[in-house]
Amino acid sequence: MQITVKSTKEIVHINGAPARAWVGSTSEGAPIVAYITCIQVEAGVECAELDRELTEKSIPAPAQAEQLHEQAKKETAAANA
Repeated sequence: MQITVKSTKEIVHINGAPARAWVGSTSEGAPIVAYITCIQVEAGVECAELDRELTEKSIPAPAQAEQLHEQAKKETAAANA
């Protein structure tokens, strides 16, 4: 399976670690939300452009992916309460 994802500005906490929500779809077209806790570039590679891209405006999520993300945000809020 392959997925294509786009970064959002939303951060949730999963198992105590901050994770950025990325929205996208599988190669078959199913909408997904991926929660990524770390992105690493190879040593010596300039990452200023990556940093800049990660702070750009939020990407709208497909409806099903948005529902998954809203559930994760609720679970994060409940865990932090």
